Amino acid sequence: MNWDLLLKLTIFSFVQDQLTTNCKKVTYETLTLSLFHHFFSIWLFFAPFIGFKDYTFHLIVTVAILCSWLYYGTCLWTKKYNDLCEIKGKSRHRDLIFRITESTGIPHRLLAVLLIFWDIYNIYNK
Repeated sequence: MNWDLLLKLTIFSFVQDQLTTNCKKVTYETLTLSLFHHFFSIWLFFAPFIGFKDYTFHLIVTVAILCSWLYYGTCLWTKKYNDLCEIKGKSRHRDLIFRITESTGIPHRLLAVLLIFWDIYNIYNK
């Protein structure tokens, strides 16, 4: 996997989110939580395209995260972050995926479903 690209995308996503999110209580905990969120978000949506070839593992993680989103109505890390930052409502991180979904009109949950199909395709076409 191209770890260099993964880290660069994570840092880019994290920095631009920090510049556009109104966190009222910036602490070590909120910054760490946000950084982990960005890392896993970038990994979830980009890993299959930057050299991560364990499609079965990626499929399991993607299905688990999608089920969590559907069950709880939101990302649990985002909810925790919003609570700590005193951000009202279900405000999303303004991360790279947010920017992509905003510019394309494709919801992030639909992108996750497409990734599931991508993983299944690659599992059966090894």
